[in-house]
Amino acid sequence: MYLTCRNYLIEKVRAVLGNGMIHTARKTMEDSADAHLGAVLSVSDSYTKNGSSKVYGDPGARRRLRRSYDRQATFMVVLGDFTQAGCEAMYEAFLASLDDQLKIDGLPAPITVTEADWVDKDDSKLRSALAVQALIRFDGGVFKASVFAPVSTVEVETERG
Repeated sequence: MYLTCRNYLIEKVRAVLGNGMIHTARKTMEDSADAHLGAVLSVSDSYTKNGSSKVYGDPGARRRLRRSYDRQATFMVVLGDFTQAGCEAMYEAFLASLDDQLKIDGLPAPITVTEADWVDKDDSKLRSALAVQALIRFDGGVFKASVFAPVSTVEVETERG
């Protein structure tokens, strides 16, 4: 899930950034001399035990999935530009390009933008006139496969007495 979500965000940032460099490490981003930049940084990957008995997958399939853990992968997307208006336009284009959910192994992982911080040139090591740091969360899970026998193949014998 981590790599799928990270690559998805890199594609979205590349689409709005154009020919600028996309950083995947905070150190290289801060050391960069570019004012027009983008970054996708990992923030957290958390797990919570899920006791639900809900079954995922095709109802007629022999193999179905049960969610063992809820998983939340959070990334920080940083966009910066030479001008404040350019940064805001890139951010709005980025938000418009995000899908409601991402399919991971055929299962939906909803995408949520949780917060955004605007950073001025004087408050940052970046050379951008304005930069935005947005937290993007993907809600997925860890699934365990279960094999089910179709009910139509099971024979039941009853005795009436």
